[in-house]
Amino acid sequence: MARILIVDDDPNTRELYVSLLTPFGHDVIEAGDGEEGLDLARQRDPDLIVSDILMPTTNGYEFVTRLRQIPQFAATPVIFQSASFLDHQTQLIGKNCGVSDFIAKPCDPEEILATINRVLKLPSTLPVSATLFGTIEDPIPTVIDAYYEKGKQADALSLRLSALLELGLQLARSTEPLQLLEAAASVAREVIGANYSAAATLEGDGPNFRYFVTRGIQPAAATSLNQALAAGTFREIAVEGKSLRLFRHAGEPASLTLPADHPPVHGFLGTPIQTGARGYGLIYVADKLGGLEFTSEDEGFLATIATKLAVAYENVLRYHEIQEHAARLEREVEQRKQAEDRFRLLVETAPTGILICDAQGCITEANAQIQRMFGYSREELIGHPVEMLVPEQHRGAHVGHRTDYVNRPQARPMGVGMELHGRRKDGTPFPLEISLGPLVTTEGAWISSTVVDISERKKLEQQLQVSQRLEAVGQLAAGIAHDFNNILTAITGNAKLALNDLSADHPVHQNLEEIEKASLRATLLVRQILTFGRQEPPKRQVIKLAPVVEEAVKLLRAGLRAGIEIRTNFDDALPDVLADSTQIHQIIMNLGTNAADAMGKQPIGVLEIRSEPLLVDANLAHTTSELRPGSYLRVTIRDSGCGMDKATTTRIFEPFYTTKPRGEGTGLGLSVVHGIMKTHGGAITVYSEVGKGTAFHLYFPAAQEAVEESRPQRTRAEFRGHDERVLYVDDEEPLVFLMGHMLQRLGYKVTGCTDPHKALETFRSRSEEFDVVVSDLSMPGMSGIDLAREILRIRPGIPILLASGFIGPADNEEVRSLGLPDLILKPDTVEQMGDILHKLFEKPERPEAAEKAAETHNVSRRKAASVNG
Repeated sequence: MARILIVDDDPNTRELYVSLLTPFGHDVIEAGDGEEGLDLARQRDPDLIVSDILMPTTNGYEFVTRLRQIPQFAATPVIFQSASFLDHQTQLIGKNCGVSDFIAKPCDPEEILATINRVLKLPSTLPVSATLFGTIEDPIPTVIDAYYEKGKQADALSLRLSALLELGLQLARSTEPLQLLEAAASVAREVIGANYSAAATLEGDGPNFRYFVTRGIQPAAATSLNQALAAGTFREIAVEGKSLRLFRHAGEPASLTLPADHPPVHGFLGTPIQTGARGYGLIYVADKLGGLEFTSEDEGFLATIATKLAVAYENVLRYHEIQEHAARLEREVEQRKQAEDRFRLLVETAPTGILICDAQGCITEANAQIQRMFGYSREELIGHPVEMLVPEQHRGAHVGHRTDYVNRPQARPMGVGMELHGRRKDGTPFPLEISLGPLVTTEGAWISSTVVDISERKKLEQQLQVSQRLEAVGQLAAGIAHDFNNILTAITGNAKLALNDLSADHPVHQNLEEIEKASLRATLLVRQILTFGRQEPPKRQVIKLAPVVEEAVKLLRAGLRAGIEIRTNFDDALPDVLADSTQIHQIIMNLGTNAADAMGKQPIGVLEIRSEPLLVDANLAHTTSELRPGSYLRVTIRDSGCGMDKATTTRIFEPFYTTKPRGEGTGLGLSVVHGIMKTHGGAITVYSEVGKGTAFHLYFPAAQEAVEESRPQRTRAEFRGHDERVLYVDDEEPLVFLMGHMLQRLGYKVTGCTDPHKALETFRSRSEEFDVVVSDLSMPGMSGIDLAREILRIRPGIPILLASGFIGPADNEEVRSLGLPDLILKPDTVEQMGDILHKLFEKPERPEAAEKAAETHNVSRRKAASVNG
């Protein structure tokens, strides 16, 4: 019969052909791949070749092509068999290669025999060999037995395929690396049938394992293996990518190097877990059940598991990377959201207004400060043109400025050197400052604006200007006070001397008295100017208010027009108050002047000033927060002017608020009055009706103590001197002349000097001849303090009195540093200077006598000024 060569990488298929063809007397030769088939063909010269198409090394087409290149096989018939490569295109290629016929897998034995007989041109039914029939009388049972064995093998294969399918499902569902390794190691051990199995993955590129899972190994050994390094056999497989199949009947295979804690094995099958060139670890089985050697089928099955495991492991790694990336993105989104929230909170709570517009000038964002500043809600601003916030007269120009900025954007402040104004919802304009900055967005260039309402700053600037003017007035007053008081001293003193020389019925006696009164009023006026200019601090003391108000009314009347009548009405039982006379003058002057302005267009006006005691109860105290229940003196100033509406009366005490035309009022008068009343612990209220006039009510708390009664004035005889020697120094010659004559009449010996240097030389040459030195404070060339310092060097302890027409805040401190009494404020009368010197020499054993005398003098003068206005 025929010699037939079967070329197939599947041993089961080859065995099927051997079982099928041998009973019919055919000589069957087996080859596992194309290379082996070519070698056997040369050696055995077959009559027919049956070849698979898909084989590991050389496929069927290459095998037939190379076979036809050998002359002796140019006509040898070849049959292709395949399970999936028998379509029309495949058969056409096979025909071109010289293939005679085709067999599909699986195929019935009768069809296989018919195809082979047809190609070999044998009858369809062949007699069975007598020798063979002598051994096997009926071939059918043999074929059935063969197919039964093949069925068992197919069942085993089906079991493995089912296990692979189930493993694939498990790997697809798992998202944790340990779960993948556990599933793969379990399937490999159970299906292949081994005592031990393990799967491990590397930490990066090694040499440590990140995960190591074992099956069938005792827990203690498994724990040790979990810490194993990728060394020895493990390194060959996991790092170098080798597949190993080792077996030894007695003892471990010589080339097998496992960790010391691993159980001993006779057989080992391991393969790397890898995809392409990337290795992840290893999977192995050890000690096949029954002491058998692992087969190539086992090796292929384990390789399939390793491939599936590698893909699944790679997917899990990617899954975790995606999860980590997603978590990172979520954190970034949350951080950006938090940053956005913080930014929005920062914008919304910013003390300055923030406004954002697009290139067309439409508002896209406006913070809370902008809304408060302009009086609009956010909904009223967003989407509307920014020109709605610009005064109407500037809107046309603003559009051009905005367009220019969009074309040439740059961060810059605006309003420097010029006035910018905004427009509130109610139409009122207000000053502001703006800083601009470009914002680059996906929608184009936008404009960010920082807006500051500078209304309060403008008010403060006005306050500063007024304060500077007041300071200038004060400096001017301080500058002239000294000289003016020297003049007043000369006038007052000479008038007093003249009055003393004349009888009471002399024709000019009354004229001299008026000169003296006028000089006193001039003195008080200078002090008021100094106080108003803050060059002299206000002094609050217990006074009777009526005389102070009357004196202020006299000054007020002189400045009012003839058509205004002033009516006064003072209760006889008024309580004393703790107040500053100068500030009371200021209140009356401010309110009286405002009243006169309110009656300006009336031909006849009435200004009424009245005072009365008042007991404030709880009900009245609730009308204003500055009142408390108790005893008060109330002064009411009422006019018949034009009156005010309710909106105006609620604002009249605001600094710089005025209803007068620009340039005619500072808006400070009533705010100053309000401030003075607060410092006095009192209150001020107002009632007004349009067309009916205005009434201001001033509430002064009653003093807890009464005004100290003035002691009767001493007579000249009481403070006469006893030939004490006085050195009097002043750069004003009229004062030296005056005081010389005054003191001489009082019994003192006076040496007068107008030059402090000459006075110092006089004292140096005759220091023991003087009992006291009286000097002016401000003199050219040498001040009174410098003169006193030099005199004390010459004669320590000599009494020295210093006088000045103006006493600054630091002057007394400097005088006290020399151990001298406080300065004496000019102008001085004969009685006042005589009183000071009399007290000085009254008890010469007391060094503080001069200080006490000067202080008594200044206190008595302040009280007299308070009573007389």
